[in-house]
Amino acid sequence: MEQQFHIPRHQNSVSKIASGATIAVLLMVAAFAGEFPKGEEAARWREQADKLVSEEKYEEAAVLYAKAAEAGDVEAQYNLGVCYYKGEGAKQDSAQAAHWFGKAAEQDHAEAQNYLGLLYAKGEGVKQDSAEAIRWFGKAAEQGHAKAQFNFGLCYLIGEGVKQDSAQAVHWFRKAAEQGHAEAQINLGVLYSRGDGVKQDSAQAFHWFGKAAEQGHEEAMTNLKLMQ
Repeated sequence: MEQQFHIPRHQNSVSKIASGATIAVLLMVAAFAGEFPKGEEAARWREQADKLVSEEKYEEAAVLYAKAAEAGDVEAQYNLGVCYYKGEGAKQDSAQAAHWFGKAAEQDHAEAQNYLGLLYAKGEGVKQDSAEAIRWFGKAAEQGHAKAQFNFGLCYLIGEGVKQDSAQAVHWFRKAAEQGHAEAQINLGVLYSRGDGVKQDSAQAFHWFGKAAEQGHEEAMTNLKLMQ
């Protein structure tokens, strides 16, 4: 059973964003000019940025994402965080990624909360802090975010940032597994096969291995063969 945190992919696949230096200068100029846009204006900037991304006009999109993020637009804050985290057109900067994910996470953006949890778990851009990681995974998991539910369950399974509790691991793996998360499905299958945190049930183990196998998970396929 492979135990690793799930890193989500960027929703918009931005690959060529203006440099971090360009973004910083533009934000500074906006501040000195006394521009304090309202939420509606920030949302328009973000929507324009999304359109520019679809047209592969990445540098122009980055300018608008940055302006909208600074103005408080939650989706723009998340997108800007991803740009910094992945170094997609901007110089990779995990500290800046954590900053913008944090801004979006405070506004209950589940994907940003999961990313922030990952950064705290791995100590990227922030001081490693398992308690903070579990806090942010938990917030996203409570919103129904499947990847965060898997990460939350994994923390309980291995006792990372929280007291080890296989029953809680089963609970959160099930939440994610029911949404089609393959890693959660195979982990749930393993726990059922072992009777760890749940009553041993080979039929349930077979069921969840089967669900993961249907998605092409090789380890799940192997487990199914071993059970036949």
